[in-house]
Amino acid sequence: MASSFACAIFVWVFFCVSNPAVNANEDYEKASDALQLILMKYDRRLRPGFGSEPVEISVNVNVDFIEMLPDHEMGYKVQMTLQRMWKDSRLAHNYSSDLVLGDFEDDFWVPDLYFPEAESVRQDKKAVLVRLSPDGNVFYSSQFDVVRRCAMDLRGFPFDVQTCHLILESFTYTTSDLRLKWNEDEERNVHPVYFGNLVLPRSRITDVSWIKYSLIFAVGEYDNLEVTFVIARDPLSYTWAYFVPAVLVVFLSWTNFWIKPECIGTRVGIALSSCLSLLALYCFVVFQCPKTSYLKLIDVFYVICLLFVFLALAEFILVILIRRNKNKCSSLSNPPAEEEKLDEDLQVETSVPEPSSRASKWAQILDLMSRALFPLGFFFILLFFILAI
Repeated sequence: MASSFACAIFVWVFFCVSNPAVNANEDYEKASDALQLILMKYDRRLRPGFGSEPVEISVNVNVDFIEMLPDHEMGYKVQMTLQRMWKDSRLAHNYSSDLVLGDFEDDFWVPDLYFPEAESVRQDKKAVLVRLSPDGNVFYSSQFDVVRRCAMDLRGFPFDVQTCHLILESFTYTTSDLRLKWNEDEERNVHPVYFGNLVLPRSRITDVSWIKYSLIFAVGEYDNLEVTFVIARDPLSYTWAYFVPAVLVVFLSWTNFWIKPECIGTRVGIALSSCLSLLALYCFVVFQCPKTSYLKLIDVFYVICLLFVFLALAEFILVILIRRNKNKCSSLSNPPAEEEKLDEDLQVETSVPEPSSRASKWAQILDLMSRALFPLGFFFILLFFILAI
């Protein structure tokens, strides 16, 4: 009889251990009991350690995605995972391992961190991870989308380098109740801020740093955590978009130097179309670029391009004047014998001028000099721009 009872006990124990459903139910009940025991005496309105030492919040920022806003908006949008760690002795439990929760803010105290000077902040309520350790340590991770302005000095646009900031601060608690710090562990290779291998469309991140400081307001002193990242625009993309078309239009205006002065319509058409095309390009660039009260590098470049196009047009006007003036001098030195002959010659001169060989020679020399001087001058200015960048 005793042996049969012992066998029954052995079979029951073996069944409980080997059956995962039974173990899962027991784990669920233990975890649920632990949470219920915590919530019985928990008041989420009071911070951990109320009335004693300030609670210390350790912070990590993992940047998942970042992009610059359109140039004229001067800002950036960042998607990041914000990890916060602190200790709340009220959350200590007797469960054998960490409790992993999804919904946390409605039942427990959470530090009220916010992003000063942010235009918009959106928290993904579904992307939340909470771990409660048996000794009361809390790991709280959630995802944010933040849009923030960035104060920029655009004198070197589009080859400028900008420094942008992301700031974290407690909205309610001063340093007497809450202290912030970056979570850094060199032994485990844990960095407070992690950007990863992010690829930005028209710029790149060249440097990242983080600091902690305090600000004093009328109600008290507040801790601030600040991330600073340096962003440099991609010069190749802006060169192809803004500079190459302008240079090609300037080159087009120089084709007048290889066209005969007699082709007035052709040369005037090329000169005017070059001016209008360059003005249209500059209007497009102005619309895309930020509005500033000072000249930017790209403004200076387009002004120089417009100057070269107008000089090419002025050179052609000068060629016409030289030919006409020389032709008039030639007509005055040979007066006609009869008044009818003079009227006929003046009519011919007005319609299709026939300049003297000397006038034609001076016009050709001016065109030949322009073929060399215009490209050389423009090349040296481009070289100066490249060296200045």
